[in-house]
Amino acid sequence: MLGIAYIRNSSDHKKYFKLLSFMFLIISVPAIIEFTTGYKIIHDFFEKLTGNKQLAENLYTSDYVRLGFTRATAVFSHPILYAISAVTIIPIVIAINRNDKQKFSASLVSLLGFIVAIITAMTSAAISALVLQQGLKKWYRITNKSIKDAITFIGIVAMLVIQFGSNRGLIKFIAMSVTLDPRTAYYRILQWEFASDDIANNIFFGVGYNGFTHPDWFAESIDSYWLLNILQYGIFSEVALIYFFIKLLKKTFIPCETKESKELLIAYRVVIISILFSGLTVDYFDRMQPILYFILGSSSWLLSDLKREQNANKNIIK
Repeated sequence: MLGIAYIRNSSDHKKYFKLLSFMFLIISVPAIIEFTTGYKIIHDFFEKLTGNKQLAENLYTSDYVRLGFTRATAVFSHPILYAISAVTIIPIVIAINRNDKQKFSASLVSLLGFIVAIITAMTSAAISALVLQQGLKKWYRITNKSIKDAITFIGIVAMLVIQFGSNRGLIKFIAMSVTLDPRTAYYRILQWEFASDDIANNIFFGVGYNGFTHPDWFAESIDSYWLLNILQYGIFSEVALIYFFIKLLKKTFIPCETKESKELLIAYRVVIISILFSGLTVDYFDRMQPILYFILGSSSWLLSDLKREQNANKNIIK
């Protein structure tokens, strides 16, 4: 709703996304400090100020140290939320920069805060989402149908080979391969397996805020937006949420004539798909959730303008 309420036109759109770029650039400073020293400067400051614990205890352990560096949280409650928030904004900022024909140096500065987030959070979920976004952008710019058909065929064959040739199957193979830490990847797979019985037994309305069935040694948390939603609220909530995303995704395929509008539509399209994809291994909670829905709402002005243009063209033809 905030994105819809505050972003009414192209000028507002640029202004607010430049503000997001600036904010991420500002918090990249404490993120780098945290990454190199382990000192969570922002969280520790507010913990002393308020007396309230800002982060979970395990974020201060060696579990969140990789290659000798501490995974940065900046102002977020988890490194993965910091990185995924950045990745979700990047395609739109790139589209705005292209439409404004900014110099490379200016474009790099506008993206610097997001790049720092991805590097310092050290999470494969963000890297995977970024690779997916770039692949989708290339795909949507391919105009030759034969090339698209060939890529699709090769992709399907590769997935079938992995599914039937690997002893882990396609899902586990991808989860264990495309990750910086196979242990956490397998942990997420177990979450799906342990929660499946509770989902089946409470398929319509979910378990609410009750816990799910799991061994004593297994943590209570769920690291998937889609899994947690169907577990807590049931199938009706899951279908409604997926319908919302698919409906919004469909709107990004509306025909448009200007290059600027096409760039933004492709950007929003790849953002929505990457949100759907990342939600399999990331729970969009805390500060990430309002950022996510603000970004989705920020497309409203563009989709409304294009719809009006489309209706006007139809009236002219009639």
